[in-house]
Amino acid sequence: MEQLQPNSREMATATDIFHQHPFATLLVAKTGSEMPEVVHLPFLYNANDHCFYLHAWANNPIIELINKGQNQVKVVFNGEHGYVSPTWSEHIRVPTWDYCVVHVSGNIEMVEEPDEKYQSMIEQIAAFESEWQITVLKDNLRSQMFKSIRVLRVNVDAMHHRYKMSQTKHIDAKAAITEQFTALGNTGLVARYEDVF
Repeated sequence: MEQLQPNSREMATATDIFHQHPFATLLVAKTGSEMPEVVHLPFLYNANDHCFYLHAWANNPIIELINKGQNQVKVVFNGEHGYVSPTWSEHIRVPTWDYCVVHVSGNIEMVEEPDEKYQSMIEQIAAFESEWQITVLKDNLRSQMFKSIRVLRVNVDAMHHRYKMSQTKHIDAKAAITEQFTALGNTGLVARYEDVF
């Protein structure tokens, strides 16, 4: 996997994936040989601070792990993907699957500072909501909400962009793949091919 560099074309693609596919898979390390805890949550990327904000219910199993000091995490963002058929071109010999993902490694921590918690929630809601705002909640309801959730921040150590986009295939195969995915309505994947073809 390629380590993403700031201001690179690959970093721009990764940032777009964060915005287009914010619902990601979070893996939190456990002790010893135990399998990591795996949860699925929406993430909001903060490019200025190179971190992600998210929130989870207070009884989410990752909260107990974080409280115990298990703060090494990996986040997997799945971008566009699709099945590639060998019937599409004589240059495609076997079936395959094209995809574009980003893996993020870092450490996760609770956000305790009240203003940061509140601001992060405003930004998370605004990223997905065009009408409703947290400010419409009465003070008692807003207080209850913040008692029920934990605002979290993932501080990024490394980002890796991984893709398999038929980039090594014959030019005729690439053209056929683009044509087929366009016909299938998978325009998001077609747009990603522009980054690698």
